[in-house]
Amino acid sequence: MLKKPRKRLLILAAFVLIFIMLSKGFRKLIANYMEFRKLKKEEIHLINENKKLQSKLRKIKDPSFIEYKARMELGLTRPDEIEYRFTPPNKNDENKAN
Repeated sequence: MLKKPRKRLLILAAFVLIFIMLSKGFRKLIANYMEFRKLKKEEIHLINENKKLQSKLRKIKDPSFIEYKARMELGLTRPDEIEYRFTPPNKNDENKAN
């Protein structure tokens, strides 16, 4: 006697489940969820990139970094400094030393 109502309930649940899965609303819900996950990953990536850029910006604003870049890339010196430049040794000079 218990088997018939249970079987009917199982069949009814299967039909309801099939109906839900075939409906446009359910498919739209799944599509929205997938897009949400993709956007969440992109948000995490952008947050990490933003942190890196903020760190780089702090470094660029540092006066010692600006001075270093001015000296290395532009060859600038302070007004009271004297710059000494040495030519690299030639291969002939190295052979004579040995």
